[in-house]
Amino acid sequence: AEKGIYGDLKIRFTIKKNGTLGNIELVRTSGYKMLDDAAIRALKDGEPYWPLPDEWGMENYTILGHFIYGLYGYQLR
Repeated sequence: AEKGIYGDLKIRFTIKKNGTLGNIELVRTSGYKMLDDAAIRALKDGEPYWPLPDEWGMENYTILGHFIYGLYGYQLR
């Protein structure tokens, strides 16, 4: 925010049954490597996640995340 950098990006990531991260793919860049890297680092820092419930019957779960970096708490589009 201090540098006037803002943007949004999309990341597809997989959580394995045991709660660890699988694949991480940058689907759409924010246009700033610094922001893209920070979002990926946040996903990794959040590990381990809750394990997938047995009743889901899934070995992994893929999510398309939309990360938004704004200035002063506002979204700019």
